[in-house]
Amino acid sequence: MMLTRDTAVTEERALIEQLREGEILAFEDLYNKYKRPLSMHILRLVKSQDIAEDILHDLFIKVWHHRSRLNPDRSFKSYLYRIAENLVVDLFRRAALDQKFRNNMIGSMDLNYSHIEESLDIKEKKQLLDQALHLLPPQCRLVFTLCKIEGKTSEEVANQLNVSQHTISNHLAKASKVLRRFLILNMKDTAPYSLIFLISRLLN
Repeated sequence: MMLTRDTAVTEERALIEQLREGEILAFEDLYNKYKRPLSMHILRLVKSQDIAEDILHDLFIKVWHHRSRLNPDRSFKSYLYRIAENLVVDLFRRAALDQKFRNNMIGSMDLNYSHIEESLDIKEKKQLLDQALHLLPPQCRLVFTLCKIEGKTSEEVANQLNVSQHTISNHLAKASKVLRRFLILNMKDTAPYSLIFLISRLLN
């Protein structure tokens, strides 16, 4: 018997309430419900089954550890996808900073995994990312890299570069404008989804 949407929402809300109380069976039910769509979504971004499984594992560990903060009145699905996307962005940031990690990540990618939006190879993706960043003036690119890729605060970057936080904000605003234009142009072409996704999240 198929559940109506209202019934499904009510049952999921009940499971979330139970999860908040530490009920492991509720956790398992929610895991089994969402693991496959989440895994496919993550795989589409990282193109590695092993990496996707690691991220999925980390995701549900976070859900369990922070179960008391769950709000049953908010979309649990949106909550899961937001965590997944944040974990993917963290992965890409680490790869951007760590050559050894990046090589290992590339080595684990399934190059036979195909998707219409994933038609470019890894070398071409890197070239496109470099192309996007090199549209920025040198100082603007440096500020964007420090804040958005290395994850430093505006205050930290201002102190490092000996400029005001207002100057940092101006550089970030300029970078966002240039990179958004890059996204608009490339979403009409063949830029890989994972690259579009990463840049768009860095602009948030």
